[in-house]
Amino acid sequence: MRHEHKAKLVRKHPTLKQSTHNEIKTTIYIKSTTPFVSAIKRCKKFLAALERRKQQPARQCVTLLGMGKAISQTLAVACYFQEEKGLRVEVRTKSIDVVDEVTEDDDEEIDPRDKETTLKTRTTSGVEVKLFPAK
Repeated sequence: MRHEHKAKLVRKHPTLKQSTHNEIKTTIYIKSTTPFVSAIKRCKKFLAALERRKQQPARQCVTLLGMGKAISQTLAVACYFQEEKGLRVEVRTKSIDVVDEVTEDDDEEIDPRDKETTLKTRTTSGVEVKLFPAK
């Protein structure tokens, strides 16, 4: 008995982000390839900008978001600010729905645009870290 396996090509798409102007100025997305020092410098820049703007105290924070493999990188940045800089840090876990495009990859010479694709959703874990500036 011989089993035939069809290879599948999976293209992972980024999540949809709907942000207000204020969220754009206070949210940093961390990827697994983001260098640690670059993330630290960016957070410092965002925190300095918060202090210059003087918004409502309850809403003043910089948010770090990381998904999947980037969770450890995001938490490492949060630990740096908590231990080295003495900032208050809040950590929340999340589940995020993402969409993958799955294409049957046959050996036939078919134009890639003509291949049948299906969209599949999956849930991946993530973390949201809020950094509050020192008072």
